[in-house]
Amino acid sequence: MKEPVHFPFVSFLAIATGCTFAALMVSGPAIGYPTTAIALGANPVIAVGGEVAAYGSANLFDEIVDQEFVVTDVVITIYGNWDSTSTCKNRVSLDSDGARLAQYHLTSDTYDNGGYLQPTQVSHTYSSGLPVASGASLSITNHDAACSIGYSISGYQAAP
Repeated sequence: MKEPVHFPFVSFLAIATGCTFAALMVSGPAIGYPTTAIALGANPVIAVGGEVAAYGSANLFDEIVDQEFVVTDVVITIYGNWDSTSTCKNRVSLDSDGARLAQYHLTSDTYDNGGYLQPTQVSHTYSSGLPVASGASLSITNHDAACSIGYSISGYQAAP
Protein backbone atom coordinates (compact mmCIF):
# COMPACT_ATOMS: atom_id res chain seq x y z
CA MET A 1 0.00 0.00 0.00
CA LYS A 2 1.30 3.43 -0.93
CA GLU A 3 1.59 6.16 1.62
CA PRO A 4 0.03 9.55 0.68
CA VAL A 5 2.51 12.17 -0.43
CA HIS A 6 2.51 15.31 1.73
CA PHE A 7 3.39 18.64 0.22
CA PRO A 8 4.18 21.00 3.12
CA PHE A 9 4.67 23.99 0.82
CA VAL A 10 1.25 23.53 -0.85
CA SER A 11 -0.44 23.20 2.56
CA PHE A 12 1.32 26.32 3.80
CA LEU A 13 0.29 28.24 0.67
CA ALA A 14 -3.36 27.21 1.05
CA ILE A 15 -3.43 28.30 4.70
CA ALA A 16 -1.70 31.61 3.93
CA THR A 17 -4.17 32.35 1.11
CA GLY A 18 -7.13 31.59 3.38
CA CYS A 19 -5.80 33.85 6.12
CA THR A 20 -5.23 36.67 3.63
CA PHE A 21 -8.81 36.47 2.36
CA ALA A 22 -10.13 36.35 5.93
CA ALA A 23 -8.14 39.48 6.85
CA LEU A 24 -9.50 41.32 3.81
CA MET A 25 -13.07 40.43 4.74
CA VAL A 26 -12.83 41.93 8.25
CA SER A 27 -11.10 45.19 7.32
CA GLY A 28 -13.04 48.47 7.75
CA PRO A 29 -14.89 50.27 4.98
CA ALA A 30 -13.03 52.59 2.63
CA ILE A 31 -14.02 56.25 2.97
CA GLY A 32 -13.32 59.03 0.49
CA TYR A 33 -14.60 62.35 -0.80
CA PRO A 34 -16.39 62.47 -4.15
CA THR A 35 -14.05 62.43 -7.13
CA THR A 36 -15.74 65.45 -8.76
CA ALA A 37 -14.47 67.81 -6.04
CA ILE A 38 -10.97 68.50 -4.79
CA ALA A 39 -10.57 69.72 -1.22
CA LEU A 40 -8.46 72.87 -1.00
CA GLY A 41 -5.83 73.80 1.56
CA ALA A 42 -4.21 71.93 4.43
CA ASN A 43 -7.42 71.99 6.49
CA PRO A 44 -10.40 72.67 4.21
CA VAL A 45 -13.05 71.86 6.83
CA ILE A 46 -15.17 74.85 7.90
CA ALA A 47 -17.85 74.84 10.59
CA VAL A 48 -20.39 77.29 11.97
CA GLY A 49 -22.92 77.08 14.78
CA GLY A 50 -25.55 79.22 16.42
CA GLU A 51 -29.19 79.64 17.29
CA VAL A 52 -32.18 80.59 15.15
CA ALA A 53 -35.27 82.06 16.81
CA ALA A 54 -38.85 81.15 15.88
CA TYR A 55 -39.64 82.11 12.28
CA GLY A 56 -35.99 83.13 11.93
CA SER A 57 -33.27 82.54 9.41
CA ALA A 58 -29.48 82.75 9.49
CA ASN A 59 -27.00 83.11 6.63
CA LEU A 60 -24.14 80.62 6.87
CA PHE A 61 -20.62 80.92 5.47
CA ASP A 62 -20.98 84.45 4.10
CA GLU A 63 -17.24 84.66 3.50
CA ILE A 64 -17.25 81.74 1.04
CA VAL A 65 -18.37 83.16 -2.28
CA ASP A 66 -15.64 82.22 -4.74
CA GLN A 67 -15.54 78.41 -4.34
CA GLU A 68 -17.94 75.49 -4.22
CA PHE A 69 -18.79 74.36 -0.70
CA VAL A 70 -19.95 70.87 0.29
CA VAL A 71 -22.03 70.45 3.48
CA THR A 72 -21.07 67.14 5.10
CA ASP A 73 -22.40 67.29 8.67
CA VAL A 74 -25.58 68.75 10.17
CA VAL A 75 -26.63 68.82 13.82
CA ILE A 76 -29.87 70.59 14.80
CA THR A 77 -31.30 70.61 18.33
CA ILE A 78 -34.55 71.77 19.89
CA TYR A 79 -35.14 71.96 23.63
CA GLY A 80 -38.77 73.00 23.98
CA ASN A 81 -40.59 76.18 24.89
CA TRP A 82 -40.03 77.53 28.42
CA ASP A 83 -43.16 79.69 28.32
CA SER A 84 -45.68 77.07 27.27
CA THR A 85 -46.86 73.53 27.76
CA SER A 86 -47.35 73.14 24.00
CA THR A 87 -45.29 70.67 22.02
CA CYS A 88 -42.68 72.16 19.69
CA LYS A 89 -42.96 70.88 16.14
CA ASN A 90 -40.26 72.52 14.08
CA ARG A 91 -39.62 72.29 10.37
CA VAL A 92 -36.06 73.39 9.57
CA SER A 93 -34.55 73.79 6.12
CA LEU A 94 -31.18 74.40 4.50
CA ASP A 95 -31.56 76.60 1.42
CA SER A 96 -29.18 77.88 -1.23
CA ASP A 97 -30.26 80.81 -3.42
CA GLY A 98 -33.93 79.87 -3.07
CA ALA A 99 -33.42 76.15 -3.69
CA ARG A 100 -34.21 73.76 -0.84
CA LEU A 101 -31.19 71.50 -0.21
CA ALA A 102 -32.55 69.66 2.83
CA GLN A 103 -35.48 69.71 5.23
CA TYR A 104 -35.72 68.29 8.75
CA HIS A 105 -38.54 67.87 11.28
CA LEU A 106 -38.03 67.99 15.04
CA THR A 107 -40.53 67.53 17.86
CA SER A 108 -39.95 68.29 21.53
CA ASP A 109 -42.39 67.60 24.35
CA THR A 110 -42.73 70.55 26.70
CA TYR A 111 -44.14 70.85 30.19
CA ASP A 112 -42.57 73.88 31.83
CA ASN A 113 -44.45 73.80 35.13
CA GLY A 114 -43.14 70.32 35.96
CA GLY A 115 -39.62 70.98 34.70
CA TYR A 116 -39.98 68.40 31.93
CA LEU A 117 -38.43 69.36 28.63
CA GLN A 118 -37.41 66.60 26.21
CA PRO A 119 -34.62 67.71 23.87
CA THR A 120 -34.48 66.18 20.40
CA GLN A 121 -31.94 66.48 17.63
CA VAL A 122 -31.06 65.71 14.06
CA SER A 123 -27.48 64.53 13.68
CA HIS A 124 -26.62 63.59 10.13
CA THR A 125 -23.48 62.96 8.11
CA TYR A 126 -23.94 62.95 4.35
CA SER A 127 -22.03 60.34 2.34
CA SER A 128 -21.72 62.54 -0.72
CA GLY A 129 -22.58 65.94 0.79
CA LEU A 130 -24.89 68.81 -0.16
CA PRO A 131 -23.21 70.96 -2.83
CA VAL A 132 -23.46 74.75 -2.63
CA ALA A 133 -22.41 76.39 -5.89
CA SER A 134 -19.66 78.98 -6.06
CA GLY A 135 -21.10 82.42 -5.31
CA ALA A 136 -24.36 81.01 -3.89
CA SER A 137 -25.69 81.72 -0.42
CA LEU A 138 -26.45 79.09 2.23
CA SER A 139 -29.03 79.67 4.95
CA ILE A 140 -30.82 77.77 7.70
CA THR A 141 -34.48 78.62 8.38
CA ASN A 142 -36.67 77.78 11.37
CA HIS A 143 -40.28 77.59 10.16
CA ASP A 144 -41.84 77.24 13.66
CA ALA A 145 -43.68 80.00 15.51
CA ALA A 146 -42.73 79.20 19.11
CA CYS A 147 -39.45 77.32 19.58
CA SER A 148 -35.89 78.23 18.68
CA ILE A 149 -33.28 75.79 17.39
CA GLY A 150 -29.54 75.34 17.82
CA TYR A 151 -27.38 74.23 14.91
CA SER A 152 -23.92 73.16 13.86
CA ILE A 153 -23.14 72.88 10.14
CA SER A 154 -19.78 71.80 8.72
CA GLY A 155 -18.27 70.91 5.38
CA TYR A 156 -15.37 71.70 3.11
CA GLN A 157 -14.42 74.09 0.35
CA ALA A 158 -13.93 72.39 -2.98
CA ALA A 159 -12.91 73.19 -6.50
CA PRO A 160 -14.55 71.49 -9.50
